Amino acid sequence: MLGILTKSDLQTTALISWLFILTTTSAQAQGVVGQSTLPNSTQQTTTSQLIAEAPGTVPFNPTVLPTDVNPQIFSSERSMLTRDMQFAILKRLPARMWFNMVTETSQRLETNVFFTTNRPRQDYVYRILPNISLGYNIFSKTAVYCNWFLIKDVFASHWQLSKPVTQSLSLGFRQDIPIFKKTNLQFDFQARELWQAPHFQQADLLPAINLTQIIKPNFVLFGSSLLQLRSHYYFQGATREIDPFWSGGLLYRRGQWNFTATATYVANFRNRNAVPPINNQSMICDFELSRPVSPKIPSMVTFIRAEPVWNWGAPGNPPGLSGFDFRLFGGIRVAVNKPAYNASVDYLRKQLLEMEKQPPTNPTELKETSYLSPEPATTMHGFMTNENINIAYTGDTNL
Repeated sequence: MLGILTKSDLQTTALISWLFILTTTSAQAQGVVGQSTLPNSTQQTTTSQLIAEAPGTVPFNPTVLPTDVNPQIFSSERSMLTRDMQFAILKRLPARMWFNMVTETSQRLETNVFFTTNRPRQDYVYRILPNISLGYNIFSKTAVYCNWFLIKDVFASHWQLSKPVTQSLSLGFRQDIPIFKKTNLQFDFQARELWQAPHFQQADLLPAINLTQIIKPNFVLFGSSLLQLRSHYYFQGATREIDPFWSGGLLYRRGQWNFTATATYVANFRNRNAVPPINNQSMICDFELSRPVSPKIPSMVTFIRAEPVWNWGAPGNPPGLSGFDFRLFGGIRVAVNKPAYNASVDYLRKQLLEMEKQPPTNPTELKETSYLSPEPATTMHGFMTNENINIAYTGDTNL
């Protein structure tokens, strides 16, 4: 069960993928539940008008959610290279430099692609999502970094939603504050440009507080609070909208299986300059089960993720901001990571200096700290403990 995927496992994965396609095709052939079947030309006209019904909207993809960039990754997913290759690369890279490169490709069943309270439209969607972060520790627990990610969706039926490509480019600053041995507090700030559609530009300031609590080596709790200040131009402030985010969740690992559960509440306070200029509230939950494709390639995992989404509070229930949507993902994620080692190296150097100053005469009188491996040290990817667990924040989680 915990070894290499068998032939039956691969056949089951393929069967699930075909069921996604057949379910979507069948629903489109019969029409949406409770409606009569529409001709192709009439159906395309109706779906195109759904977005236009909301005043001030632009044709960007409404199914791109604030939580689509997954911030939590188990350390077992980030060892793509062999030990010899890792050592050769690490010798040539600065100890204070760190990076994360995560690429996720998935297919999903989407039950309400236009986020409406009535006439829901479902579709089959293919997605590619690369996410890259590069940083440098200017102090042992302080770092500057940059992040880029891209989200590209291809819809089987609603082709008009496939055109826009979402991209984000940001500069950030992080400060880790270890509270206890297994508790870490992190302050984070990003300033970024966001592109969601042609000739449409937005900029965000993103201050955030992240808290990580390690209960056991295989059980971690985390929470975060983020404030999104949106404007048209870079570093302009909240001239369009203010969006607070509150998130909480857990990670559990058993053998090679990883389970993640998160819940995020989002409140959007928009003025007349916002796009769209409509207030809204939403709740997004994610439940993901994953495991490595092979024990020899722990950086490549296959996953299945269920994501219910609730929207409410928008006056008049406009399309794109209303109703319930359920998304069922299946796909593969590949990750490569290099943590910053400067904190561990500094602590080891301090231990060696202590040993040279006071060489012990009796081995039984050795100080406990003189012959232990480095104490838990923070990195820019979270809190690393002797149990070899850390949480990697792979980039911005808001759109």
